[in-house]
Amino acid sequence: MARPNNELPDEPDLPCVELAADLRVLRRRAGLTIGALSEISGLATGTLSSAQSGVSVPSEKTLKAFVTACGDTDATTWLVRREAALRGERPASAGAPTRRMVHEDRIRPAWRGTWRRWDKTGRLTPPSGATGPRALPFWLSGLRAYRSMSFRAMARECDYAHSTLAAMANGFQPVTVRGLLAFLDACRVSSFAERVEWLELLERTCTSPRRRLDAAREQVRLRALMTGRPSDASGEAASTGGHGEDDGPRDWPELPRPAWPRQRAVHVDRLLLKTDLQALNRFYGGQFVPLLARHTGIGVSTLHRYLRNEVGFLGADQMNRLAAALVRLGSTPPPRDRLASLLPPPAAWPGADRDPMRPSGSAVRDRT
Repeated sequence: MARPNNELPDEPDLPCVELAADLRVLRRRAGLTIGALSEISGLATGTLSSAQSGVSVPSEKTLKAFVTACGDTDATTWLVRREAALRGERPASAGAPTRRMVHEDRIRPAWRGTWRRWDKTGRLTPPSGATGPRALPFWLSGLRAYRSMSFRAMARECDYAHSTLAAMANGFQPVTVRGLLAFLDACRVSSFAERVEWLELLERTCTSPRRRLDAAREQVRLRALMTGRPSDASGEAASTGGHGEDDGPRDWPELPRPAWPRQRAVHVDRLLLKTDLQALNRFYGGQFVPLLARHTGIGVSTLHRYLRNEVGFLGADQMNRLAAALVRLGSTPPPRDRLASLLPPPAAWPGADRDPMRPSGSAVRDRT
């Protein structure tokens, strides 16, 4: 005879209790005991009992295995309810003897107001008034909890180890621009507007001048990609003629180049370099990669594979040439009609008498 289930908590209106009650109904409809469910799902009986206890919220893996073993092939609705249960309150009966109080459970009430705003607007941005050196790790932890993702699941979505992501979210490691963008990628924060606000928080709360410069430069770049226009040195979109068209080179002055792009040509940040090139490729379209290949001497197919993440990294000399090309483009994307002049073929460089991209066996001489 199967052992009877423990009673659910006395707060039936709480999302975690409602989820547990519906899991029990689903299991009964399938005619399965906890033991039979364990044999089908491959999970321990204790894990399955805890999932339907109403005291704790099951993990994503446990919930999927539970509902699939009970014959429900659509786990999306259950995962949405799980996220609501994670953001909701827990039963008062779930004290220390029955539920382990972890750090996120203690600070979860401070996130709920922002979570309600995120649910209402759909824009996952930090509070505008967040300040202090701990603000960014605190709200990154809130973003991860809102998405209900483990650090290992996040690591599968980006190029960072789960331990590095955990160190950034807990404040044990400084958050860089590259790390912040990877964290946002893993949490599915993809719009430029949302990323700009997270970068503003990094710039506002960071104590390192170098990282503040990186964050400010990335904001200018993203804003330029959002508007589709170049920016001036102050970060504002440059105004064009009366009809919104370029009237000539005088409307596009040469922008001052900050220290960070110049240093990148020597100390290449590989992931941030690829992110920049991918964003520029999306911005300019099909003309960017051929011009970049002509300028750097790297094959067009190689660059396409590199930007599609089919090739992890290029050689050190090729990376330096790509970084030098970014330096020539300046801190913000130039207009499309200036792209060819900013990325000339090697034959157009001063002092160059031959295009090194030509086949070495072809004796091509430029004679008048």
